[in-house]
Amino acid sequence: MFVHCAEGIGRTGTFAAAVLQGLGYSPDEAVAEIRACGSEPETDVQGAFLAAGPPPLMIHNRQTYGFDWGPYQKALTREIIETVDVAAFSLQIGRPNKGCMLNHLDGKTGYLSLGDALADTYRVFDYDTDELLGSYPDIDTLVNSGWKVST
Repeated sequence: MFVHCAEGIGRTGTFAAAVLQGLGYSPDEAVAEIRACGSEPETDVQGAFLAAGPPPLMIHNRQTYGFDWGPYQKALTREIIETVDVAAFSLQIGRPNKGCMLNHLDGKTGYLSLGDALADTYRVFDYDTDELLGSYPDIDTLVNSGWKVST
């Protein structure tokens, strides 16, 4: 992909770093990648925007385009599920709490229940219908199947 602005005020670097964050890179990893290509955020506001974490980008159609969550997002998902992070399993904004909300690369939204996480059982249910979407033997298989913790 080629992105450019030609004004030299950081919009291209900020946009490109935001895309990388949407793919799962940490803010520092994303900016480092963009700097290596000769661009970067130029203002404090642009830097603060990126430091706030990934913008709400959704990656669709993993099979067609080969997209995957980045290493930062995968590691964060493993950490939250392994430690049964209280906030991730108990707080939902604007939706009923069913457990830890998960996003899939194909756009599905699911959840892992607190009881399943405590029992080291990794079943993902559809957030709206409670239909079982998948059962995984371990966290790595869950993550490698395209699921990540909703952030």
